[in-house]
Amino acid sequence: MHIPTTLSRRLAVGLATIAATSSWPGLLPLPATATSGLSRDALLRKLSRVPVFVVTNQDDAPYLTEVDAQRRRSGFFFLGPQEAVTALNDIRAFDPSASLSVVSLDGIWFDISKSADEAATAPQPKAGTSTDLRLFRLRPLQDAGALADRERATASGVITTKEKKLGAEDIPLYYDPTFSLSVDGQEQRPYFFRLPDLKKSYQQQMGRDLSELPSLRVSTLSALINALQAGDASAVEPPVLLVAASEAGAVVERMSAGSTTATSDADGSAPSSKLPSAAPDASSAPDPFFLSVPFGGGKIKS
Repeated sequence: MHIPTTLSRRLAVGLATIAATSSWPGLLPLPATATSGLSRDALLRKLSRVPVFVVTNQDDAPYLTEVDAQRRRSGFFFLGPQEAVTALNDIRAFDPSASLSVVSLDGIWFDISKSADEAATAPQPKAGTSTDLRLFRLRPLQDAGALADRERATASGVITTKEKKLGAEDIPLYYDPTFSLSVDGQEQRPYFFRLPDLKKSYQQQMGRDLSELPSLRVSTLSALINALQAGDASAVEPPVLLVAASEAGAVVERMSAGSTTATSDADGSAPSSKLPSAAPDASSAPDPFFLSVPFGGGKIKS
């Protein structure tokens, strides 16, 4: 599954305006190549495999769904589609035309805020939507299983970051340094957003069940990206493969295949390549979740 960059025109225009007029540090462009690290294009290609979801209005402007104690508004891009639907249902109580848009991580990562404190310093808009990506963060998976896996990772001492723990806003990535996958004719080390997806892929590759992974390690998305930019040998070789949460991959596969009326105006082309994730085959029967979600302008396109 390859996810092309699919920022809606409204988001893209907003981003371009900010980049041209703001001195915000988070919007400084990446160098063409980091010192002995990945090139900008190579890093963006890796991030482009990860879909994220956001609640938008009929003009594809993302909603600011959060308000802090000082009444400052901010919003989220979601890694999990179910969590995005929860936010969508809240918004649809006063905007029935609200929908979900799907974009790829490469289109937002270097422009969104990485913490609530950072988002709080962005200029506040007058409306309840904004195309200023500084007001948005990436939401870690928050379901019970994901939270339990975070706690176990901290307790078991397998976190590889210098802090040796996961902060509330960290995006954990699960991997096994002894496990690789052959993708596009190349052995790559997969980093999974969900631990069960790693276990399932490992079992499928090895042809046996296991209760625990032999060498489970946990990094964070920020730490991995920083390591790739810096040319950290442990991150660069073998090449990194980011594997989206299986339920997110399943939604994108269905949208790319145009398998339901919910995406009837998508071009229906097949993905250029498939990730070895645990996502169901796009040709399987449509699930109730997908049929019930109104998707907006950020559809997957070639």
